[in-house]
Order: sequence, then structure tokens, then C-alpha cells
Amino acid sequence: MIDKVKKHFDENINIIRIMPNMNAKIYKSTTAYSIYGFNNELIKIGLNLLRCFGYIYEIYEEKFSSFVALTGSAPAFIYEFIKGFKDFALENDYDENISNDLIKETIIA
Repeated sequence: MIDKVKKHFDENINIIRIMPNMNAKIYKSTTAYSIYGFNNELIKIGLNLLRCFGYIYEIYEEKFSSFVALTGSAPAFIYEFIKGFKDFALENDYDENISNDLIKETIIA
């Protein structure tokens, strides 16, 4: 992808390709990035901006597809997994607060 973008700019372009996940909304994103460029100061500023919404990891660009499968979709699957337990608890007449505690304790342990 970076090579495709580079074609449209002069050789002095600086690029940071990123792939955050939905946890960026709560400042806990797991974000992958790959860089191209020679302006280390500018790249450093870009990386510091990425840190504002979570953790960042430099990866080889060819790993972006597997990174998306590993972390990009994972929060949604985990949410659905937890929701299934919560729905089950409520269907079986557990108090909502108690069911939340039970599920959290089970997952954390």
C-alpha cells in the first residue's frame, strides 16, 4: 500500500500507514503502523499522535492483513462472546449487576 501511495508524491514524502482498532474510542487501541520516509522528526510527531489513542506496534507492511484478522476484528468478536453470557444470565433471571460481576470475574481470572 505504501508503494502505491508513494507513486503519487515526490520522493520526499513521509508516510505512516496505520491500522487502529475500535478500542481507539476509549484510548486503548492496538494500532499497527509501517513507515516510509526520512524526516525522523515528522515521523516522531506522527507516532506520538498515534500513542494518544492506545498502544502502537511497528510491523512489516505485508503483515497488515493478518494484523487486521488478529486485532482489528477481535474486539467485536469478544464483545459478542461476552454479550452471549450476559444474555444467558438475564434469561435465567440473574440480577444485571451480579451477572456483570460474574462475567468480569470469570474473564479476568
